Amino acid sequence: MKRPSRLTAIGFACLLWAHAAFATQATVVTPSAPLPMTSLASFLNNAFLSVGSCNSGNSAPANGPSSAAFAGECWINTTANPWVFSYTADGTHWSEFGSLNTSSFVWTPFFGAPGSAGQLYVGQSAAQAAWETLTGDCSLTAGGVISCPSVHGITWPASGTQGGIPWFSSTGAISSSTLLTQFGLLYGGGSGAAPAAIVAGANDQVLMGSTGTFPAWVTINNCSNALTYNNTTHTFGCNSTAGTGNVVNSGTPVANQIAQWTGATTIQGVNLASLLTQGSGISITGTTSPTIALSLTNATLQANPANPTSSTAAVGVMMGLGSACHLTPSYSGRVKIEFIGDAHTSTTTATIKVNFGTGTAPTNGASPTGTQVGNSVTVGSSTDTPFANGGIITGLSPGTAYWFDIDLLSSTGGIASTVDSLSCNALEF
Repeated sequence: MKRPSRLTAIGFACLLWAHAAFATQATVVTPSAPLPMTSLASFLNNAFLSVGSCNSGNSAPANGPSSAAFAGECWINTTANPWVFSYTADGTHWSEFGSLNTSSFVWTPFFGAPGSAGQLYVGQSAAQAAWETLTGDCSLTAGGVISCPSVHGITWPASGTQGGIPWFSSTGAISSSTLLTQFGLLYGGGSGAAPAAIVAGANDQVLMGSTGTFPAWVTINNCSNALTYNNTTHTFGCNSTAGTGNVVNSGTPVANQIAQWTGATTIQGVNLASLLTQGSGISITGTTSPTIALSLTNATLQANPANPTSSTAAVGVMMGLGSACHLTPSYSGRVKIEFIGDAHTSTTTATIKVNFGTGTAPTNGASPTGTQVGNSVTVGSSTDTPFANGGIITGLSPGTAYWFDIDLLSSTGGIASTVDSLSCNALEF
């Protein structure tokens, strides 16, 4: 705690004396000798009263040497209320350091020159306090009230509604909303409108949005049958007919089962395998978690028929290989067929075709029959010439037997053409 300044201490000491008696500003210079004791006592009493009352009077004291004030002297100007307390550091200039209201006995320290309206007396770092003017958004009224109507250019209301919230009523102003409903949900008011709260919802209610207006609480019915919703009236209801819209479980489902509708409103748990039908080429194993796979029951053919009798005809003839080269498709009707072997002829050319058909296979030397698959292969050499011919056949009927044969044509009659060392291969896929 700071000690009172010397001037303040003097002022209060003088105050005690001055209020007790309005002393004259008697001289404090000791009279010359000789001086009777009664005169000395009178001088001392008057001098002490002057000092003790801080030279109270309507004008500055002149009671020092040469009938003038002296350095360090104090003076209480009692001309008007409040009394003004001053101090001189040189005997000529008086410095005010406070005033006293003799009616309310309120002491007011001197702050130097009076400040202007709207100023505050502010302490300074390593310097005497000074009057400062508030700048920015706040101001000081003549009555000493600090007012900040806006902050950073945003105007705030002088007061708000208890239980409300502040909101931007414009880009530069904040207002207070009305009282918000307890437990109510807040919704925006849009541009220029305050936020508000709808009433609190009750048990078994849901909040339902509505185009062009605020949302509202809608009650969900406690239905014994199915719950319904009307998107025209935006209300919930109940089915009046028992069972309508209800789904009833039949039996006791177990793990790994799937739901199967057994009626319009009834489901039951069934194993997936019981709903699947095994087709040709497909296998199903297991019941609760069945495995579905290709059964690999496709038909295949690999045969090495005996060498057929050569042909000398100038027209095509069948080689009679169908009795050994035949296949019955099991599921797809797609078959790849090929003949591999050697062919030779004498000084002429021979053409090899691959045909297929159903029914009785043609014999060696029979007229061409069946349907050709693939292209024709022509050979012309007196030595064995390897060949391969065939193709992919589609659209066959599963379960129907098909024969495969070679249609051999010599370009010159009477010249033998031969195929031998044959293999016929076929695969359904």
